[in-house]
Order: sequence, then structure tokens, then C-alpha cells
Amino acid sequence: MIHFGHPLEKLVAEALTRANIKWIHEPPLPHTLRRIDFYLPDYNVYIEVKSFYSSKRIHEQLSNVQNSILIVGYKAVEAFICLITKEKVTIEPQL
Repeated sequence: MIHFGHPLEKLVAEALTRANIKWIHEPPLPHTLRRIDFYLPDYNVYIEVKSFYSSKRIHEQLSNVQNSILIVGYKAVEAFICLITKEKVTIEPQL
């Protein structure tokens, strides 16, 4: 069973699976202890999902990879899911 750091990550994983997009959760990265939420091997693209913007942490994570997608916020996750699955979703923010 995969442990997701935030419920938004799980929603993105489920949407990627429904869209038949292969993904790897938190793959090891060279030269850093930080991890990126997803790697899409067929596209050589990384995805990081955040519920809010944190510039220092995001910089530390994404500065070690090229070809990345940063999804920040509940509405952004809704839009991403809709774009890849063609399904309309509404996500209630976790407070």
C-alpha cells in the first residue's frame, strides 16, 4: 500500500491511473534527499502536488529535475484531474 503525504496526492494518483498513465510514487532522485511526488516514465516528467505554495521547499525539490509540473491548490488539482480524465470533480479543502 502506498502512503501519500496529502489527500491531494492520492487524488492525482487515482486520476493518473484512470487515464492509463504510468506513474511512480516518490522516486529516488540523484544528489538530493528530497523526493518529488510522481514520475511519469513514459513522458520523463515529474509532478509535485502541494495544497499551498511554499517557495523554499518547492525550490529544493524541483531544482534537481527538469521537465516538471507543479500543481498547487485544490482548484489546480481539480483542473488537472479534469484535463487528464475528462471528468468533472469537486474537491472539498481539508482544513
